[in-house]
Amino acid sequence: MISEYRRLPNWARFALANLLIGTVLGWLCAAVVLVFDINGIGSLVMGAPYWGLALPAMVFFFGKTFGVGYLTTAILMLPTPESEFDPA
Repeated sequence: MISEYRRLPNWARFALANLLIGTVLGWLCAAVVLVFDINGIGSLVMGAPYWGLALPAMVFFFGKTFGVGYLTTAILMLPTPESEFDPA
């Protein structure tokens, strides 16, 4: 698996690494929201009749949102040569 990862182009490794970091951060934030019952969301999700559907949906969308947000931020923070920078 590691050797296959090394064969990927640099841009793909950059995207996968940043997407994974953001997804894990999203999962951690979802866990914090559930454990500390922020604004009653934890008790709402766990008390729902279909909590087996609500919990994975919440974790999935937190991970997806944070992952794409982290990747987008990483791409926007890539250095740009001054010759290509146009402030106007």
